[in-house]
Amino acid sequence: GDTYEGGVRVPCVMYWPGRIPAGRTIAGMAHAVDLYPTLLKLAGGSLQQKLPLDGADLWPMLTQGQPSPRTEVVLGLPGDDVDTGAMAIRQGPWKLVGKELFNLETDPAEKTDLAAKHPEIYQRLHARIQQLVTERRPPEKHLKIPVRQLLVYGEAENATPPAWLPAYLDALPQSAKSIRKNKKK
Repeated sequence: GDTYEGGVRVPCVMYWPGRIPAGRTIAGMAHAVDLYPTLLKLAGGSLQQKLPLDGADLWPMLTQGQPSPRTEVVLGLPGDDVDTGAMAIRQGPWKLVGKELFNLETDPAEKTDLAAKHPEIYQRLHARIQQLVTERRPPEKHLKIPVRQLLVYGEAENATPPAWLPAYLDALPQSAKSIRKNKKK
């Protein structure tokens, strides 16, 4: 994974005649995790959940032109369990990737590191990352998922995968995460 804009900034196209106005471009921040609360609320569900939601309801932004409810996007937190690239967070136009600070309004290609010019913004974003690390829940133990890589997703399907699938998956290159885990052993 990559937490620079080239790895995370992607288009999203939505089409719902009569509900979502056609022909508009919305520049507000959004994240894939925002789809769950947006669709949940549209379906009549409650956003009050047992665990806090990572996402926000984007419907007013999509349909009424309101600003994005999202004030930040967290793209990666440091830790052994992470395979998402460098720690990164965006707040407004500012984005911290590892130790580099960028202003996406003036530098969307992330070419100029502004950390030395704006140490107060760097410190604020870095402190926020550290706060989020301390608040992060411990990883869940999935008892029904085998130690071996999943062949297909679904308990019954994984018990009897097609004969060709295990050899195919074993031939795939390792991810950065599995390489790091193997080095620690």
